[in-house]
Amino acid sequence: MRLPAIPVEQWPSDLVDAMQAADMTHTERGVATVFANSPPTLKAMLAFGMALLSNCPLSPRTQELVRLRLAFLNQCDLCMLMRYRSAREDGLTEEHVRQLEDYRNAPDFSDAEKAVLNFVDMTLRDPQSITQAIFDDLGRFYSTREIVELSALIAFYDGFGRLEAILDPVELLPASYQDPSVERAPWRDEWELVRR
Repeated sequence: MRLPAIPVEQWPSDLVDAMQAADMTHTERGVATVFANSPPTLKAMLAFGMALLSNCPLSPRTQELVRLRLAFLNQCDLCMLMRYRSAREDGLTEEHVRQLEDYRNAPDFSDAEKAVLNFVDMTLRDPQSITQAIFDDLGRFYSTREIVELSALIAFYDGFGRLEAILDPVELLPASYQDPSVERAPWRDEWELVRR
């Protein structure tokens, strides 16, 4: 990583407790060790993320589709490696992840999921091109509250993914993710199941 890591053993006990460090995977622990250089910042990021995710009315499957599409668009390898347990429990499979590449033609995505993924793409690629028609399309499937939550979720995952990407945590990644000749995409065969 580009910044020094603080081993979990050196974290203040309140940070260990807040992060539930004993339950963290190797990947989760790795990035957190860099953020642990500023415990107040790490705790604030955790609190914001937990508040956002625990109150989000969108299904875990939809949240994970958003996260993985953002990971691909931002080319955050660490983000692409991870799979959230809650999304698995909500029916998201690796076949669904593979279909993210061409989600518009994916047979297993609902029209609502395709509208969300289109919104993700437009938000990252050209946010000024988002018109009222895009919001109206989302409104066919989601309430105003859900669209606000979706927008906040995109901002959260986009910012966090970019932060992880600039840290370049290559040593946390499997060898196949370090090989520049291999396509950088979440639909690889190698992934890690993480909490949440």
